[in-house]
Amino acid sequence: MTQKNEEKEEEMKKERFLFVMMVVLLTVAWVAVSPCKAADPVTLRILSEEIDVDIPGRFATIGKMFEAKHPNIKVEFVLGEVTDTVTKAHMDMAAGGKPSYDLAYCFIMSADLADGNYIIPLDTAFPKELEEIKKGLTKSTADTLKAYPFFYNGHVWGLPFSNFLEFFFYRTDLFKKAGLSGPPKTNEEFLNYCRKLKGIEPGVYPYMADWNDDNLIENWPIVLERFGTSMWNQSYTKSNFNNEAGLKALQWMKTLYDEKLIAPDAITCMSHEVKAKVFESGQAAMTSNFPFLYSRLNDPKRSKVVGKWGADILWGSAKHRSITISVPLGLSIVKGTGHEKEALEFMKFIYSPEIQDYYGKGQDAPLTQEVYDKYKKNDVLVLFEKVMNTHTVMPFNRKAFEEYKVLNKYIPNAILGKISLKEALDKCSKEIDELLAKK
Repeated sequence: MTQKNEEKEEEMKKERFLFVMMVVLLTVAWVAVSPCKAADPVTLRILSEEIDVDIPGRFATIGKMFEAKHPNIKVEFVLGEVTDTVTKAHMDMAAGGKPSYDLAYCFIMSADLADGNYIIPLDTAFPKELEEIKKGLTKSTADTLKAYPFFYNGHVWGLPFSNFLEFFFYRTDLFKKAGLSGPPKTNEEFLNYCRKLKGIEPGVYPYMADWNDDNLIENWPIVLERFGTSMWNQSYTKSNFNNEAGLKALQWMKTLYDEKLIAPDAITCMSHEVKAKVFESGQAAMTSNFPFLYSRLNDPKRSKVVGKWGADILWGSAKHRSITISVPLGLSIVKGTGHEKEALEFMKFIYSPEIQDYYGKGQDAPLTQEVYDKYKKNDVLVLFEKVMNTHTVMPFNRKAFEEYKVLNKYIPNAILGKISLKEALDKCSKEIDELLAKK
């Protein structure tokens, strides 16, 4: 080979080397800037009580907003009545194997799910993320993480997606017609209001309540507190209502029913939604409900009482100016699904500015302080603030699901006169004490 050919061969080697290097560099660059292959799509199945208070509509909106931000994660809500929801969770827990749901409704069944190793303790599994979420919460929301259903047996098992406090709603036009000024302040005054409002207009009942199913365990503790006693002792180890105050409380409920001062549906009503519809249709002069009703009553498409209603704090007792119920609604992450991190992303998304802004615009109480401050001059949040400074009752403990079944066997039947008031209290307290004695 001549020197000239050798030089040419060497030059070609250099060109081939440069070409190969250029291909390698271009390949590396393309990989660096091109999107990674999408992970397999994930569907989060969320088991939740359908309840009422427009939760299905709210979940549908939040789900769509979440999917828009996380195109590789789909959200599917499995909704049902509270009994159905608890049954599904218990069946899934008992079946073993991979769970059917990724998140579960954390309401009255947290203890069951935690004891059954079905949900994960957030403070152990995601401590940094939990602390980051807690930093931005309003005080009332943060306080819910210190009590059941979110805090149980030394751990945080769920996070609230809403923090409901009950308001008192009343017909201002009917109050004026009956000569009443402002909401009642005591049990006796409330009873007198009902008597004055009875027959004020055809087809209008003085009061609409919900004294059946799981809602009874929300209302019975409040009635007891207004008469100076409570559902349980301070340690939640025994009932505390089989006494003179409890007897007066049950008699008060029976009087409302016997004198037709409450809608007859109150004994069978299992839903805040039913209560809302009765009031917004103009069939009741007074009711209690959560903030969701506020915006609905202003909607002429669904409300017959636009401009004819007011809202305030509920009446109280000799000890407390006002007594209301606190019902924190939330979700827990199911263990062993393989989607725990995606489930956490959904929970974190609930606290994002856009979702909390959606709450504020809908006249609900935002859970984060920054967004809460943005809307705090809204009428509903002014009232919410007022209600937060009153005496609130947490009506649930670890045996709530079984306890409300006990209450429903006896309290409605006592109100209807099928058994005596004393017999109802005796049997209720005995069976609830037996439940609480079980570990």
